[in-house]
Amino acid sequence: MLRQLHLKFSTVSPAARAIVEAADAVSLERYAERVLTAGSAEDVLRPDDAR
Repeated sequence: MLRQLHLKFSTVSPAARAIVEAADAVSLERYAERVLTAGSAEDVLRPDDAR
C-alpha cells in the first residue's frame, strides 16, 4: 500500500505511513480499492465513518 500511495501521489506523509503500518488486512484491502480513484492519500486512508 505504501508503494501504491507513493506511485500515485509522489510522497507519503509520516502520518499516512503510520496509518498504513498499523492497518489490519481488511483496512489494507479497502485502501487498495480506494487508491484507484482517490484524489489524495487522505481520501484513501479516511475512516469509513468520514464519508
